[in-house]
Amino acid sequence: MVRQPLLQNVNNRNGFMKIGSKGFTLIELLISMLVVAIAMLGFAALQAYSSRSLNSTYSKQASSDALNSYVRFIESSHGTLSKFNWGTNTTVTATFTCGSSGAVVSPASIGDVSSTTPTEVKNAITAFIGTFGTLCKQYINDRSDIEAQDFGVQITRNTGVSGIDGLTTFNAIVVFAYKPVSQGKFRDASRSEDVKLATFCPYEFTEGQNPADFQKKRVAHNVVCNRVEVGL
Repeated sequence: MVRQPLLQNVNNRNGFMKIGSKGFTLIELLISMLVVAIAMLGFAALQAYSSRSLNSTYSKQASSDALNSYVRFIESSHGTLSKFNWGTNTTVTATFTCGSSGAVVSPASIGDVSSTTPTEVKNAITAFIGTFGTLCKQYINDRSDIEAQDFGVQITRNTGVSGIDGLTTFNAIVVFAYKPVSQGKFRDASRSEDVKLATFCPYEFTEGQNPADFQKKRVAHNVVCNRVEVGL
Protein backbone atom coordinates (compact mmCIF):
# COMPACT_ATOMS: atom_id res chain seq x y z
CA MET A 1 0.00 0.00 0.00
CA VAL A 2 1.47 3.27 -1.12
CA ARG A 3 0.95 6.23 1.20
CA GLN A 4 0.09 9.63 -0.28
CA PRO A 5 2.30 12.52 0.76
CA LEU A 6 1.05 14.11 4.01
CA LEU A 7 1.17 17.62 2.53
CA GLN A 8 -1.07 16.60 -0.34
CA ASN A 9 -3.64 15.11 2.03
CA VAL A 10 -3.70 18.24 4.19
CA ASN A 11 -4.06 20.49 1.16
CA ASN A 12 -6.89 18.45 -0.21
CA ARG A 13 -8.79 18.38 3.08
CA ASN A 14 -8.57 22.18 3.51
CA GLY A 15 -9.37 23.09 -0.08
CA PHE A 16 -5.88 24.29 -0.90
CA MET A 17 -4.52 24.18 -4.43
CA LYS A 18 -3.88 20.64 -5.53
CA ILE A 19 -0.56 19.49 -6.79
CA GLY A 20 -0.43 20.01 -10.51
CA SER A 21 -2.82 23.06 -10.47
CA LYS A 22 -1.58 26.22 -12.17
CA GLY A 23 -1.30 29.77 -10.61
CA PHE A 24 -1.52 33.20 -12.29
CA THR A 25 0.37 33.57 -15.52
CA LEU A 26 2.52 36.62 -16.23
CA ILE A 27 0.02 37.89 -18.81
CA GLU A 28 -2.85 37.68 -16.30
CA LEU A 29 -0.77 39.59 -13.78
CA LEU A 30 0.06 42.32 -16.29
CA ILE A 31 -3.60 42.65 -17.27
CA SER A 32 -4.58 42.98 -13.61
CA MET A 33 -1.95 45.68 -13.09
CA LEU A 34 -3.23 47.52 -16.18
CA VAL A 35 -6.81 47.48 -14.90
CA VAL A 36 -5.69 48.83 -11.52
CA ALA A 37 -3.60 51.54 -13.21
CA ILE A 38 -6.56 52.67 -15.35
CA ALA A 39 -8.78 52.80 -12.27
CA MET A 40 -6.21 54.90 -10.40
CA LEU A 41 -5.89 57.31 -13.33
CA GLY A 42 -9.65 57.70 -13.41
CA PHE A 43 -9.72 58.40 -9.70
CA ALA A 44 -6.94 60.99 -10.06
CA ALA A 45 -8.84 62.70 -12.90
CA LEU A 46 -11.99 62.79 -10.77
CA GLN A 47 -10.07 64.35 -7.90
CA ALA A 48 -8.58 66.99 -10.18
CA TYR A 49 -12.02 67.83 -11.63
CA SER A 50 -13.51 68.12 -8.15
CA SER A 51 -10.69 70.38 -7.06
CA ARG A 52 -11.12 72.63 -10.12
CA SER A 53 -14.86 72.82 -9.53
CA LEU A 54 -14.34 73.74 -5.89
CA ASN A 55 -11.77 76.38 -6.82
CA SER A 56 -14.09 77.84 -9.46
CA THR A 57 -16.99 77.94 -7.00
CA TYR A 58 -14.84 79.68 -4.41
CA SER A 59 -13.63 82.25 -6.94
CA LYS A 60 -17.17 83.00 -8.08
CA GLN A 61 -18.41 83.38 -4.52
CA ALA A 62 -15.47 85.60 -3.55
CA SER A 63 -15.88 87.79 -6.63
CA SER A 64 -19.61 88.08 -5.95
CA ASP A 65 -18.87 89.19 -2.39
CA ALA A 66 -16.42 91.79 -3.68
CA LEU A 67 -18.87 93.15 -6.23
CA ASN A 68 -21.69 93.32 -3.69
CA SER A 69 -19.46 95.21 -1.25
CA TYR A 70 -18.69 97.87 -3.85
CA VAL A 71 -22.33 98.13 -4.89
CA ARG A 72 -23.45 98.65 -1.28
CA PHE A 73 -20.69 101.20 -0.79
CA ILE A 74 -21.72 103.18 -3.88
CA GLU A 75 -25.42 102.98 -2.97
CA SER A 76 -24.72 104.54 0.41
CA SER A 77 -22.56 107.33 -1.00
CA HIS A 78 -25.05 109.59 -2.80
CA GLY A 79 -24.51 112.45 -0.36
CA THR A 80 -20.72 112.12 -0.59
CA LEU A 81 -20.66 111.95 -4.38
CA SER A 82 -22.43 115.29 -4.60
CA LYS A 83 -19.44 116.91 -2.86
CA PHE A 84 -16.95 115.99 -5.59
CA ASN A 85 -15.78 118.62 -8.08
CA TRP A 86 -18.11 117.79 -10.96
CA GLY A 87 -17.89 121.20 -12.60
CA THR A 88 -20.72 122.99 -14.34
CA ASN A 89 -21.50 120.68 -17.26
CA THR A 90 -24.90 119.03 -17.28
CA THR A 91 -23.47 115.51 -17.65
CA VAL A 92 -20.08 114.56 -16.24
CA THR A 93 -18.52 111.09 -16.08
CA ALA A 94 -15.66 109.93 -13.86
CA THR A 95 -14.08 106.56 -13.16
CA PHE A 96 -12.71 105.09 -9.95
CA THR A 97 -10.30 102.17 -10.29
CA CYS A 98 -7.88 100.18 -8.12
CA GLY A 99 -4.24 101.17 -8.43
CA SER A 100 -1.23 99.59 -6.77
CA SER A 101 -1.39 102.13 -3.94
CA GLY A 102 -5.15 102.57 -3.65
CA ALA A 103 -7.99 104.27 -5.49
CA VAL A 104 -7.35 106.12 -8.75
CA VAL A 105 -9.76 108.86 -9.82
CA SER A 106 -10.02 109.95 -13.46
CA PRO A 107 -10.13 112.78 -14.23
CA ALA A 108 -8.10 113.60 -11.12
CA SER A 109 -9.70 117.04 -10.84
CA ILE A 110 -12.95 115.37 -9.72
CA GLY A 111 -11.38 114.40 -6.41
CA ASP A 112 -8.96 117.30 -5.92
CA VAL A 113 -9.02 119.12 -2.59
CA SER A 114 -7.05 122.18 -1.58
CA SER A 115 -6.46 124.39 1.41
CA THR A 116 -9.52 126.42 0.43
CA THR A 117 -11.82 123.42 0.27
CA PRO A 118 -14.35 123.44 3.13
CA THR A 119 -13.41 120.96 5.83
CA GLU A 120 -16.69 119.06 5.51
CA VAL A 121 -16.23 118.60 1.76
CA LYS A 122 -12.55 117.70 2.11
CA ASN A 123 -13.30 115.08 4.75
CA ALA A 124 -16.10 113.55 2.68
CA ILE A 125 -13.99 113.25 -0.48
CA THR A 126 -10.97 111.93 1.43
CA ALA A 127 -13.09 109.36 3.26
CA PHE A 128 -14.74 108.13 0.06
CA ILE A 129 -11.43 107.70 -1.78
CA GLY A 130 -9.85 106.10 1.29
CA THR A 131 -12.68 103.59 1.73
CA PHE A 132 -12.62 102.77 -1.97
CA GLY A 133 -8.87 102.10 -1.71
CA THR A 134 -9.40 99.87 1.33
CA LEU A 135 -11.93 97.79 -0.58
CA CYS A 136 -9.41 97.55 -3.43
CA LYS A 137 -6.84 96.07 -1.06
CA GLN A 138 -9.31 93.76 0.64
CA TYR A 139 -11.04 92.32 -2.40
CA ILE A 140 -8.72 92.94 -5.34
CA ASN A 141 -5.04 93.36 -4.57
CA ASP A 142 -4.85 90.69 -1.83
CA ARG A 143 -6.78 87.95 -3.65
CA SER A 144 -4.79 84.71 -3.87
CA ASP A 145 -7.42 82.83 -5.91
CA ILE A 146 -7.27 85.26 -8.84
CA GLU A 147 -4.43 85.32 -11.34
CA ALA A 148 -5.28 88.65 -12.92
CA GLN A 149 -8.09 91.16 -12.56
CA ASP A 150 -9.32 94.65 -13.26
CA PHE A 151 -11.98 96.58 -11.45
CA GLY A 152 -13.65 99.92 -11.93
CA VAL A 153 -16.67 102.09 -11.22
CA GLN A 154 -17.92 104.59 -13.77
CA ILE A 155 -20.08 107.31 -12.21
CA THR A 156 -22.09 109.76 -14.27
CA ARG A 157 -23.63 112.85 -12.73
CA ASN A 158 -26.66 114.42 -14.40
CA THR A 159 -28.07 117.79 -13.43
CA GLY A 160 -31.33 119.43 -14.47
CA VAL A 161 -32.97 116.04 -14.88
CA SER A 162 -36.41 116.24 -16.52
CA GLY A 163 -35.88 119.97 -16.90
CA ILE A 164 -35.92 120.55 -13.15
CA ASP A 165 -33.16 122.88 -12.00
CA GLY A 166 -31.19 121.58 -9.07
CA LEU A 167 -32.32 117.98 -9.52
CA THR A 168 -29.17 115.85 -9.63
CA THR A 169 -28.90 112.11 -10.14
CA PHE A 170 -25.97 109.73 -10.26
CA ASN A 171 -25.65 106.55 -12.29
CA ALA A 172 -22.92 104.07 -11.40
CA ILE A 173 -21.69 101.09 -13.41
CA VAL A 174 -19.64 98.65 -11.32
CA VAL A 175 -17.52 96.18 -13.32
CA PHE A 176 -15.19 93.45 -12.09
CA ALA A 177 -13.25 91.28 -14.56
CA TYR A 178 -11.00 88.49 -13.34
CA LYS A 179 -9.13 85.37 -14.42
CA PRO A 180 -9.16 82.55 -11.82
CA VAL A 181 -5.88 80.92 -10.84
CA SER A 182 -5.35 77.66 -12.72
CA GLN A 183 -5.45 74.46 -10.69
CA GLY A 184 -2.10 73.71 -9.09
CA LYS A 185 -0.67 77.18 -9.79
CA PHE A 186 -0.06 80.27 -7.70
CA ARG A 187 -1.03 83.84 -8.40
CA ASP A 188 1.46 85.84 -10.44
CA ALA A 189 0.85 89.51 -9.62
CA SER A 190 3.00 90.57 -12.57
CA ARG A 191 0.30 89.29 -14.94
CA SER A 192 -2.39 91.74 -13.79
CA GLU A 193 -2.06 93.55 -17.11
CA ASP A 194 -3.49 90.45 -18.84
CA VAL A 195 -7.04 91.49 -17.86
CA LYS A 196 -8.33 94.94 -18.72
CA LEU A 197 -11.91 96.17 -18.63
CA ALA A 198 -11.54 97.89 -21.99
CA THR A 199 -10.54 94.56 -23.56
CA PHE A 200 -13.03 92.20 -21.93
CA CYS A 201 -15.70 94.11 -20.00
CA PRO A 202 -16.24 97.74 -21.04
CA TYR A 203 -18.53 99.91 -18.93
CA GLU A 204 -20.72 100.55 -21.96
CA PHE A 205 -20.62 99.40 -25.56
CA THR A 206 -19.95 102.18 -28.02
CA GLU A 207 -21.12 102.36 -31.61
CA GLY A 208 -19.42 99.71 -33.69
CA GLN A 209 -18.66 97.41 -30.75
CA ASN A 210 -20.23 93.95 -30.83
CA PRO A 211 -20.95 92.35 -27.42
CA ALA A 212 -20.48 88.90 -28.99
CA ASP A 213 -16.87 89.75 -29.83
CA PHE A 214 -16.14 90.53 -26.17
CA GLN A 215 -17.80 87.28 -25.12
CA LYS A 216 -15.52 85.33 -27.47
CA LYS A 217 -12.47 87.04 -25.97
CA ARG A 218 -13.59 86.19 -22.44
CA VAL A 219 -14.12 82.54 -23.30
CA ALA A 220 -10.77 82.29 -25.11
CA HIS A 221 -8.85 83.80 -22.18
CA ASN A 222 -10.93 82.26 -19.35
CA VAL A 223 -11.99 85.70 -18.08
CA VAL A 224 -15.12 86.22 -16.00
CA CYS A 225 -16.97 89.52 -16.20
CA ASN A 226 -19.40 90.83 -13.54
CA ARG A 227 -21.32 94.06 -14.15
CA VAL A 228 -23.93 95.86 -12.04
CA GLU A 229 -25.65 99.16 -12.81
CA VAL A 230 -26.78 101.27 -9.87
CA GLY A 231 -29.06 104.31 -9.98
CA LEU A 232 -28.60 106.87 -7.19
